[in-house]
Amino acid sequence: MKLRLKNARTSISLKILFLTSVFVPFFFFLNAQDQDSSRVIGKIQSVTIFSDRALVKRNQDVKLQGEETTLRFARLPATVILDSIRASSDGPLSISSVSIRTISAGEDSELTNDPLKKKMISIQQEIRSENDRQASYKEQLKLLSTLGQLTTEESDRQLRSNSIDVKTWSTSLEFLENRRNSYLEKIQKSEERLEQLNKEYGQVNAAFLRMADAKRWSHSEVEVVCSGKPGSKGIVSIEYLVTNVSWKGIYDLHGSSEGGDFRLESRVALRQYTGEDWKNVDITISSAKPSSAISLPLLKPWRVSQGSLAQPNRGANSDDQTPSDSEVSEGEDSANFTFRLPNKENIISDNSEHRVSMESALIKGVISHVAIPTLSSYVFLKAKFKNTTKTPLLWNDVKVFMDGSFIGSYTPGNRTTVAAGQEFEMYLGPDQRMKLKRTLLKGEVAGGGFLGKTVQIENQWQIEVSNYTKRPRQVTIYDQYPVTVDPNISTKFLGSSNESYKKDANGTLSWALLVKPGEKEKFDFSYSIEMPQTMWTSLESIRDDRKTSNELDDLKEQNAPASPKKVYNLERMLK
Repeated sequence: MKLRLKNARTSISLKILFLTSVFVPFFFFLNAQDQDSSRVIGKIQSVTIFSDRALVKRNQDVKLQGEETTLRFARLPATVILDSIRASSDGPLSISSVSIRTISAGEDSELTNDPLKKKMISIQQEIRSENDRQASYKEQLKLLSTLGQLTTEESDRQLRSNSIDVKTWSTSLEFLENRRNSYLEKIQKSEERLEQLNKEYGQVNAAFLRMADAKRWSHSEVEVVCSGKPGSKGIVSIEYLVTNVSWKGIYDLHGSSEGGDFRLESRVALRQYTGEDWKNVDITISSAKPSSAISLPLLKPWRVSQGSLAQPNRGANSDDQTPSDSEVSEGEDSANFTFRLPNKENIISDNSEHRVSMESALIKGVISHVAIPTLSSYVFLKAKFKNTTKTPLLWNDVKVFMDGSFIGSYTPGNRTTVAAGQEFEMYLGPDQRMKLKRTLLKGEVAGGGFLGKTVQIENQWQIEVSNYTKRPRQVTIYDQYPVTVDPNISTKFLGSSNESYKKDANGTLSWALLVKPGEKEKFDFSYSIEMPQTMWTSLESIRDDRKTSNELDDLKEQNAPASPKKVYNLERMLK
């Protein structure tokens, strides 16, 4: 009977082995057929970065086995703009068709084989081993407790029979206590180790999740059919736009307050969170904006009525957003600026800032001084430069270092691009060697209009500039007088003691002064405002309600001539 059963088991085993040897190659063949041999990733060759997106180019080497082959470009980043995908070929190959296929989502093998993923698995295995070890220690501790109970019962029995062996009992207790302390110590160390492992696992898991979130793939693939003669070799490329990309120019300007040569150090800061890493790729920076409109908007009819005299809304692409003539460079043949970084770069998809040094160049700077005393009590340095570097300046702000010290950041405003060969101006902070003072000399009611229905108020201001440098300084002073837009109010510029002034229709005044070293230059100017008596009475009452101090106190502090009359500072009252 046993021999027959053994023979039956042997027969069944041989049948299973035979079936396995037959079907395993069959299943392997099916799996091999399921795997798409035309599925490729390609090598990211170049990236052109715009202000808010980037153009990525992937290359794939191809050798035709027949007259036609199909490539499926996989692992497109999650931020890909599908409508932007294009395909091209190099060499004797030609592109027959390009289509986009949707694929099912699944875990990527790259994430499975990632070192962080393997580290997580290793830590999990160690945590399980440590838990098993700790459970074994606790079982041993329970066994010791059981032995302790047996020892106690045996000692009680010996005491009742008056045959107790004290030495043996003492040795047993000492053995149990030592073993118990040993297991308690091991359990404590095991708990500390588990705490350390769990903490380490949390850190690795967080890093893996950040990495996995950065490497986000699209659920689409690009299918490219290319054709040619059998055996032909060539390169098939796809290009696509991605979002979550940005760049900015970073510039440091080093120079002297006396002018001359300035050193301009330029860098570019890149960020990308597209879902794919750019490794060892050629990077090109461009000022073009593919997302903005490329055509002019249509003019809308301007119909006026009593309720509305304003022009119709011209939209974001109006003349207000177009560059002025002074912003156009004569030396540029292209409407947009592009330049290629000197070396291949690695930019990881983690939204961290990647800085690349561009160049350090010398540019000439001519220094002048500018002051607006109604806004600031400082005289500012202003420099005029010419971009003599090989690349355009694409900046948002400039860190300025004067005479070896950092003085602050300069924001160019609307002028964010300076072409090669183009002139530009920058403010370089206040010159502490120059002093500026603006004093109210007169602020009084100068008279009234017809039948006392209007009031005329006159202000006279004095401006003083002091030069404590060792050279004569050319200083341009800007100030203003009020310009009316109300038919019930009239304003008048009454003149200046320095007749070299210039004025415009907006009420802006300017003077060009040459201040010798160690000397001061003074001048004054006056203006008046005439308004209805009722309006003036209202202004005075508001002034009194706010308990504004008499302007005479300001004059006394500034050592200006005293006046028994009230002094009215129109700038404070009206602004």
